[in-house]
Amino acid sequence: MKLSLPKLCAAFVFSMVISSHAQVLLNFQLNGGIYSSPNGDQSYSGAAAIGQVGDVWNHLTLYDRSALTPTTGFVYSDGSAATGVSITNLANWDLSGAIIPSVTGNGILSSYMGASPSIAESTPSTLTIAGLTPGGSYNLYIIASSDHQGVGGIFSVNGSATQTLNGAAGANFTLGVDTLLFSVVADINGNINIAETATSVQYRVLNGIQLEAVPEPSTWALLGLGAMVIIGRISLRNRHARMQFPA
Repeated sequence: MKLSLPKLCAAFVFSMVISSHAQVLLNFQLNGGIYSSPNGDQSYSGAAAIGQVGDVWNHLTLYDRSALTPTTGFVYSDGSAATGVSITNLANWDLSGAIIPSVTGNGILSSYMGASPSIAESTPSTLTIAGLTPGGSYNLYIIASSDHQGVGGIFSVNGSATQTLNGAAGANFTLGVDTLLFSVVADINGNINIAETATSVQYRVLNGIQLEAVPEPSTWALLGLGAMVIIGRISLRNRHARMQFPA
């Protein structure tokens, strides 16, 4: 099959975007694979709000209602090392566990970290994803409902306007129901700070986090330059061919 020049350029740009995307996706599951349930090990892998089949997840566990482990040694969705990335600033989380999700096999919603009504409704539960690119742009997906109506939280990221999840049984990565999307810029220290308060005097939960790096304008410029190089080389080759076979 012979591809036209525009199709070749489009294929080049598309392949570069997919390649870069796969290297910058970070997935975190809270308490996945640690707590058993009637459905067995709930360690999650693959796509959630974003992603693809086979994506790797980092499984975090809250011990003694205060200590999260691991906090370093994370990997990207392709299994490569997320060097320098860590979880810090953990505060006001006092619950963790597992439930039976109504969405079969959805380990994200079956394992959670949270806060009970014993923590004041307006007191934020916090965690920070550190070691990112200072000033880098990211899409941050927060998954929080534990498959329960009315269970979720009010979230803010790096001091942004708040977004609220109230949860719903049977939801499966639905924006505004069990999933939120924040477009956020890492601060000057390379941190993304997540804060969650309760929607009312009841439980707040956090099931999973997905972080996707957004290509900077300079990245798109390089992709465009690459496409122009391809166009130039093909045009030059065609010109030489015409010179060898004059009309």
